[in-house]
Amino acid sequence: MKKKILIISGISVLLIAIILFFVFRDTTKYTIKVSLIDDYSPDRILTVYNEKNEKIEVNRIEYLDGIILCQGYNTTVHFGDIENEKELKVILKDRTTVKAKIIKEEVK
Repeated sequence: MKKKILIISGISVLLIAIILFFVFRDTTKYTIKVSLIDDYSPDRILTVYNEKNEKIEVNRIEYLDGIILCQGYNTTVHFGDIENEKELKVILKDRTTVKAKIIKEEVK
């Protein structure tokens, strides 16, 4: 009896490990870099990069609650709109939705 329970629990742990491996294997991490327009403007340009530091074209950038922050053709926002944000939702050109962390170098 104990041997059956041990085998079943071992198989269960193995299956969970395999499932977790496939779920987290294809996740690409995205970042949003904030850059100044000029020294006097309160606006910032948001640029999305993947984990290989390649610039990614986006359809739009939203807050986590779904409110649109900017469209992909114009990713300029006021610095006050993002100064307290740590993460934003990015809709890529192929309509997939990902979360991206903001790099706060030039937010203020």
